Amino acid sequence: MGPLIQAGTNNYFSLEAGPAFAAGANGTYQLGANTFETYPGPGMLASGNAFAQSYFGARVNGITDPQAFATTLNAGGSYNSSSSYNSTLTSTINQANAVMGCQ
Repeated sequence: MGPLIQAGTNNYFSLEAGPAFAAGANGTYQLGANTFETYPGPGMLASGNAFAQSYFGARVNGITDPQAFATTLNAGGSYNSSSSYNSTLTSTINQANAVMGCQ
């Protein structure tokens, strides 16, 4: 989980709350000056669906290679400016795939 993800929020993609809740969101939480959405749990289905319907989800739709996914998601550092973001995300995806038997 990334640094913006807070325990119990089930917001696996650190999706910020807009003027209206994303489909499946059930509340919000504050982190500094930013407002993020919360999703029902357990699991990441609601958060994943909201991500897939967002700008970032549309950007990576259909990309199955973890490195290509991270690079495209973070094109120009627009999603996360950390220099280690792409490698960290790729590693996390690979670990999740291994645990779930998707590799």
